[in-house]
Amino acid sequence: MKIQPSVPFDHELVEGLRAKNSILRQAQDAGVVRPDAGVTKQDAAGRDDPALRKACREFEAFLVAQLIKNMRASVPKADLFGSAEKEEIFQSMLDEEVAKEISNTGALKLGDMIYVQLATPKTAKVSGEAVE
Repeated sequence: MKIQPSVPFDHELVEGLRAKNSILRQAQDAGVVRPDAGVTKQDAAGRDDPALRKACREFEAFLVAQLIKNMRASVPKADLFGSAEKEEIFQSMLDEEVAKEISNTGALKLGDMIYVQLATPKTAKVSGEAVE
């Protein structure tokens, strides 16, 4: 007995994903993209800046809180119990705490990506000399 999948298999999607994976591997081999980008806990010199990491996590929490706030605003409100103002205050406080927890777990890795971008030393050429 052969089991038929409930969703038809999309061969074009699989081929597209294989092509993108191949392009990513080529970019990693060429040194354009680091395979560990966004996952490192320290910068290139092996240092870790706790203040910068905390700021990146707080920024991630702020972005997640804004996302939750906008998602909640898209849901129609029902004033069933007549205490809409108190409920909104509670919901905003709850949303902020949920956003902090999401950020602290590192599930989105957004804070780590921001940290890697900000912790990597940047150099610029000014009149032929490298300046940091």
